Amino acid sequence: MRKFMFIFLIISLSLVNINTGCAIRTQSRFFEACRKGQTEKVISFIKKGIDVNTANKKSYTALMIAAAEGHTEIVKMLIDAGADVNAKTKGDADLPSGYTALMEAASRGHLEILELLIKAGADVNAKTERVVVHSLPAGETALMLATTFGHTEAVQMLINNGADVNAKDDVGYTSLMEAVSWGNLEIASLLINAGADIDAKCGFGETALMKASQEGHIELVKLLIDSGADVNAKREDRVAMIFSGKTALMEAAGEGHAKIVELLIEAGADVNAKTDLVFVNDTALPMGGYTALMYASEEGQVEIVKILIKAGANVGVKCGLGQTSLMKATKRGHTEIIDLLKAAGAKE
Repeated sequence: MRKFMFIFLIISLSLVNINTGCAIRTQSRFFEACRKGQTEKVISFIKKGIDVNTANKKSYTALMIAAAEGHTEIVKMLIDAGADVNAKTKGDADLPSGYTALMEAASRGHLEILELLIKAGADVNAKTERVVVHSLPAGETALMLATTFGHTEAVQMLINNGADVNAKDDVGYTSLMEAVSWGNLEIASLLINAGADIDAKCGFGETALMKASQEGHIELVKLLIDSGADVNAKREDRVAMIFSGKTALMEAAGEGHAKIVELLIEAGADVNAKTDLVFVNDTALPMGGYTALMYASEEGQVEIVKILIKAGANVGVKCGLGQTSLMKATKRGHTEIIDLLKAAGAKE
């Protein structure tokens, strides 16, 4: 009797494995049909009762896949069949969790799909989440993704439907900072008009104006200044403390963006502002105390040194280590700058 029961158990387990294998293959074909936009096949799977909310090994649902690939009709069918528009990926050690179908559509600029998902109740302010400590930063929203990839119309649609323009990711970046980093004037303008905080600071203490000045985005600098950005805002960096106190003018001066230096000075930037003094220990001299002129002199930015001197930059001021702009230029061998500084009264 036990022998027959054992044989029956083996047969039963085999049938379970066969059924499981068949189910997995069916799901794989379903996902493939959604990815390739095979509408008729998707209809067939739905009619046969497939679970539209099942996820693949990477925790992507059929709706996420169809949204990413831009298959509008399939997205509509899946929603009508009960697909969860707010389902999230689980992520792993390399990628954050929390990606949604809306994020997939936003990052690719699929407007019709965005509209379908929003009407079906997709959360426009959902954020990705960090899975483990060492995974990539998270906290991104659909708006940030649309901004990063330059999809202007998607950005506008998300704003119109309540996207938070001042949401921050894990490192404190806002959508405006993303737009500025990528040099996207049109999207930056949209975000500002929608109420983006121009002077918000990221986790490294930088503002959008500092980023634009550093990257040399002249038109963006103009936009930010015209929109009321604080030209004398100072960086508050708790990580790289030697940059704490740095201003947009210092960023532009060190990077050699002469036109931006002029724009900032015209807007009232303090040419003699200093970075914060940083004390490494009780006995060493403090680091920091840099001015825009020091950055320009050290980096060999001749035209900017001329602009700063003309604007009243103090040629004799010393940094925390007791060095002047002249000393820094001399150390680097910038002879033309040495002559300019001496002509302006700098002493050896």
